Amino acid sequence: MGVDLRILPQYSQNADFSHDIIDLHRDSDMFELISELENKTGREVPRKGINTFSGQDDKFKETCYGKTTTTQYGYLMKGVLAKELKSILADYKTDSWKNKGFIAFLNELPEELEIWLYWH
Repeated sequence: MGVDLRILPQYSQNADFSHDIIDLHRDSDMFELISELENKTGREVPRKGINTFSGQDDKFKETCYGKTTTTQYGYLMKGVLAKELKSILADYKTDSWKNKGFIAFLNELPEELEIWLYWH
């Protein structure tokens, strides 16, 4: 069993939701860089959570659009600024087309946008 990472970029600078989900291919080196950044500078999501398509609802018993505060492992979800993530991935090389696409997407985001990290 491995750990997967889903990227939930903030919709706009003052928004408390994400309409995008970017699932990354497993890449232990890339995930280690991101995890270290999260541990160093990550900020917890607001206590009321953020709205995402990774939300949990007791009525549906499955993932749906709704409040998201914790990962599937029960840990409080954290976010990092786009500029911080850009910085640590600036020279990162990957063979994964999906991860290359994410890095290209990331590089177009505003510097101050929050990138929430959903480990699952």
